[in-house]
Amino acid sequence: MNPTTLRGLVGLFVLFGGALLGRPASARVVINEILYHPSNDAVGPGEDAEDLQFIELFNDGPAPVDLAGATFSAGITYTFPPGSQLGVGEYTLVAQSPQFLRGHVPGIPAAVVIHAWSAGVLANGGERLRLEDAAGVILDEVDFDDSGLWPPGADGLGPSLELTNPAYDNSRPLAWRDSAGVNGTPGRANSAFTDAPIILSEAPDRGTIVADLAQVAITFSTPVRGVVAGDLVVDGNAAAAVACPACAGGLGTGPWIFSGFPAPRGNPAVVTLGAGAIQDEAGHAFAGDRWIYPLLVPRVVINEVHYNPASASDDEEFIELYNAEAEAVDVSGWRVTEFSSPGCTFADGTVMQPGAYLVCARDRATLEAVTGFRTPFEWGLGDRLSNGGEPIALVDANGTVVDRVEYDDAAPWPNGPQGPDGNGPSMELINPGMDNALGRAWRASLVPHGTPGAQNGAFEGTPAVAHESPERGSVVDDLFEIEVTFTEPVVGVVPDVLTVGEPGGLALPASAVRGAGAGPYIFTVEAPAGGVAEVVLEAGAIQSVGGAPFPGDTWIYFAGLPRVVINEIHYHPAGAGAVEAGLQFIELYNADADAVDLSGFAMTEGVDFIFPEGTVLPADGYLVLAADPAALRAAIAVPPASPVLAWSAGDLANGGEKLELSDPFGHRIDVVRYEDAGEWTDEPDGRGPSLELINPALPNDGGGAWQASVAANGTPGARNSRHVVNPPPIIFAGRHDPPLPRAGQAVTITATVIDDGVAPPSVTLRYREDQNPPIAYQGVEMLDDGLHGDGAAGDGVFGAVVPGLADQRQLDFYVEATDGAGTSVAPPGHSTPDRYGNPSQTWLCKFSNEVLPDDGQPVYHILVTLHNKMRQEALVGYPTRKQPFDATFIDGSGNIWYNVVERYRGQSSLSQFPSSYRVEFPRNRKLRSSLGFASEVLQLNAMRPASQWLTFDLFNRAGLLAPRAAWAHLRYPGINYDTCCRGQNGYWGLHVVVERLDNEFLDSQGGDVPLRPTSADGNLYRGRNDADFRWEG
Repeated sequence: MNPTTLRGLVGLFVLFGGALLGRPASARVVINEILYHPSNDAVGPGEDAEDLQFIELFNDGPAPVDLAGATFSAGITYTFPPGSQLGVGEYTLVAQSPQFLRGHVPGIPAAVVIHAWSAGVLANGGERLRLEDAAGVILDEVDFDDSGLWPPGADGLGPSLELTNPAYDNSRPLAWRDSAGVNGTPGRANSAFTDAPIILSEAPDRGTIVADLAQVAITFSTPVRGVVAGDLVVDGNAAAAVACPACAGGLGTGPWIFSGFPAPRGNPAVVTLGAGAIQDEAGHAFAGDRWIYPLLVPRVVINEVHYNPASASDDEEFIELYNAEAEAVDVSGWRVTEFSSPGCTFADGTVMQPGAYLVCARDRATLEAVTGFRTPFEWGLGDRLSNGGEPIALVDANGTVVDRVEYDDAAPWPNGPQGPDGNGPSMELINPGMDNALGRAWRASLVPHGTPGAQNGAFEGTPAVAHESPERGSVVDDLFEIEVTFTEPVVGVVPDVLTVGEPGGLALPASAVRGAGAGPYIFTVEAPAGGVAEVVLEAGAIQSVGGAPFPGDTWIYFAGLPRVVINEIHYHPAGAGAVEAGLQFIELYNADADAVDLSGFAMTEGVDFIFPEGTVLPADGYLVLAADPAALRAAIAVPPASPVLAWSAGDLANGGEKLELSDPFGHRIDVVRYEDAGEWTDEPDGRGPSLELINPALPNDGGGAWQASVAANGTPGARNSRHVVNPPPIIFAGRHDPPLPRAGQAVTITATVIDDGVAPPSVTLRYREDQNPPIAYQGVEMLDDGLHGDGAAGDGVFGAVVPGLADQRQLDFYVEATDGAGTSVAPPGHSTPDRYGNPSQTWLCKFSNEVLPDDGQPVYHILVTLHNKMRQEALVGYPTRKQPFDATFIDGSGNIWYNVVERYRGQSSLSQFPSSYRVEFPRNRKLRSSLGFASEVLQLNAMRPASQWLTFDLFNRAGLLAPRAAWAHLRYPGINYDTCCRGQNGYWGLHVVVERLDNEFLDSQGGDVPLRPTSADGNLYRGRNDADFRWEG
């Protein structure tokens, strides 16, 4: 809140310049919500979205407030009439059109008065709002904006701007959030409301470019305690000290000054403030926060990459750097690294002069033989650049990232027959001033093998567009301003040089422009009514300070994207070898009313494929991508009207993976991460059926929308056999809160339910206390009314509150939804009996009064039903004892995973106690374990864990290839492993977490561990303690 607004200071007055600034303590009227830029999609044809604009006021004080004569003196114009009162805890609205607002935004309480302002309109770019009482005393004032730290979603994307708590300082942008739903919550509690403390400011401000970072100062919304140094982590390293001089007795808003962390190396530096034990005086816990600081580094850029030469050896590969600074840069000790490779290190005394080049080659001799350029730096024949794209980084001697490029071989990166992917050319940066993280900034070289150590053939020495906002090719709801930054200072920028219109149609020039030098220049424009807006930045008038002419540029924006849906997946046909691989396919369906030109579209995840020019998918049409089109057509009767195209490379993973379809501008048209476990059916995993979407209108990113096909090999190119015209509701994102409730504490259970019907579905929570043998379930209605822990009313999230249970007891529950035409349950396996006649999947919640250890090691909770616990503990012998069981898993941070798979693990230790466990997590939501990286499989070993940890730690310290190891506490129903079995088989209360030997191990966990000299291309051989030499014959 503005400093002149004195909130909560009873009887305090401040004199400044002879004016009395302040207000009575009772006049706590707060600007609490602002809908300043409604979405055009929120209104019908011919209606004006600005008629939805409103300002919400809330009385946060102890007494009613007389608003008679109160005036908005900035922003809009309005004076409250006589008799206007705002009771304690009440809302009132001031709106552009009260009747229009009530008609388009359901849920506004009838008792809430909506006033029509007299004049003005809320500025889409932000402005000052000031409310004064009848005597001219400022009641509240907010300078909102649509940039910087202000929430971006409220700027034309649908949400309103909501204050998180009326007691928080609303002059701070971090006190505001985007509303959860379209048009916000006028006249009701904000969807973003929280009683918990939040961060109001940092120093430096989040997102600020910093030359170095020695300390971070944080100010909270309310006084907090429990702040410790280790709560703040910078670039993976915890702070060593924290101080708050103004916090008496360890309680205060701050600033809390954190220091003692190493200089960050990642660029940008990621800062995390963990929840820890931070809480306010009322016990409300801080939820944690995360932000970044870009680091100021010399402009030495990755300028050329030759990642896939035409030769079979790839020995001509190289990476070129360019010094874009006006002064020399000492790069001694700097390194060029590519994914899972040590790359090149530059020797002491290596200095790049302004405009100079450095080249790191795979093989120096080969590069010199084909280009005539000699370089002293090479990374060697033991590794090569990925043909499909990968990250390349330049880091300085301290490990700070100076530049990073993650190139690709698909649009918008250079591709095609003349592209750099195996056709001879390298990939060259057009201009070192352009953003080399963008594919459009690169071109294929004009000559084979490129121009190592010399100016790029694709170089354009004239001014170019370095960056534009919105980014070219973006999907935008409203287009009022276009921001353009050039690669160098320019002159001659006037409104007429930029026009916007429909491609091939009428184009209108910008009405105004502001900016200087290299920019940014901000053009005020009027977007066309069609679905595509073409922007033309003309050549001629614009030129560099030295007189070099700007050659012109053009790009487009989209008002929407085509609805092309991944509709069927055959990832694991029945069979083996070539037959199996030949029958794999992915089916696309056009759910739009018009044909879609797929030219240049690409499968950018899962398999590789770029759609050739002229590929058109008609409305309601199908297209099939296959491993072997001939084999597929021979095995299955694909309709002749449905094209079957062969993908270029790749193989669909039997265990599930991510599939992604993108347009030539990099927009995700559709993405599906299928699985063969959890909420996904496992019938298509090698048993014959394909995986079919039951209705293309449903969100296809959840397993509940998919079923196994009726017939073997599915229905490629035709309507799915499992198609349902009116499908039952889809249930996902189930959750209980709190994650580990105390004994007797009520629990809120929520789930998102989607249905294609007009009326909302009926949703029921079924729950029971977990017992053995099981008892009957009870039922309670789940509601989407904003009153049952379900967030905002009408947001599709349904909630119910159930009473708590006794200490160490478990709640067994599932969700059921019906729309009258069909019924669904979540988890989906709940309706399928397991081998013992019980539901094969369920959700569990554990009640516990235990004070968990606070020694820095996480506490993991594996929850299984008591019946499954009895069955698991009764298993005898190998491999029977490795039988998997459905489980709920809760980590040390309160994250919950339902329907993971857990089992005992080990060989000689398989039947020993304490037990060792294996827990499998879904690929799309791995566990961030105590190992420090995301794990799909958690291995918890209990047999002499100290010996295991010491051995692995010793090998890692010696630089030898070995798994990493860490510690964790473990809880299992009825077993507290901290106390149950100390001294038994060398166990003393902690399981050792051991990294799994798999592809991720070989690929250095995606760079989350120090780079290993291995990759997943090849075979991994593991020794066994009972191995012999039988393989020799």
